[in-house]
Amino acid sequence: MNSKSKLAVSWVLWTVLLLASYAVTAHAQTRASDNKHGAQQGGDLPTAATTTVTGGGTAGQVAKWTGAAVLGDSSISEDKNGKVGIGTTVPTSKLTVAGAIETTVGGVKFPDGTVQTTAFSVASSPALQLFAKELNAPFPANGTSTSATFTVPAAKRLVIETVSVLITLPSGQNYDSVSIATSVGGEVVNYSLFPGLIPQSGSAMLYGITQPLKIYADPGTQVVAAIIRPIASGVGSLDVVISGYLVDAQ
Repeated sequence: MNSKSKLAVSWVLWTVLLLASYAVTAHAQTRASDNKHGAQQGGDLPTAATTTVTGGGTAGQVAKWTGAAVLGDSSISEDKNGKVGIGTTVPTSKLTVAGAIETTVGGVKFPDGTVQTTAFSVASSPALQLFAKELNAPFPANGTSTSATFTVPAAKRLVIETVSVLITLPSGQNYDSVSIATSVGGEVVNYSLFPGLIPQSGSAMLYGITQPLKIYADPGTQVVAAIIRPIASGVGSLDVVISGYLVDAQ
């Protein structure tokens, strides 16, 4: 090979090496520029996952983190019909809560658009008046029944919330029935009560009960407490205490 040929080959080799070096340098600069651009936009460069999530869940339960990289069940569930339960896995409404519900702001909004921000109470409403009435009806010596009556004030509707009954009968006697009768919308309704035997050392028979309930009576109507016994002998009595409130009739 003459000197001219050797010189040509040398130039070719140097050219190839320079081009390769330029390509490597350009590639490195491009990667650095891309990385810088990603960092300026607030994004972290992708890295391989190094944390393994453990735990599990139950179908229908909303999941939550119970620890570092650990999944478990929360107290919220949803059934196939879209009903949501808090504290229960068997909701029976759109939202069923097994426990007290607290609202700290805004109150409760009802379907008619009204909002209630405080609980109902007699004390918070001037239209309501506390009511209590004691009735006493003695048994005649030879009678099988007795009753006591009072009249609801005009322009007031009576709401009876508690009735206390004490029956006194001669030794060995029982009663057949005890009732409270009221009138609502022109109809007389009888509510039966079932006093139980009260053990005591005397000779008389005592029966009593204190029962929470909800009974209504229209303005100007009569409320009647009555008792019937099967044996018409000896004296006895029926004592009744009725409590609740009066509300202005609309």
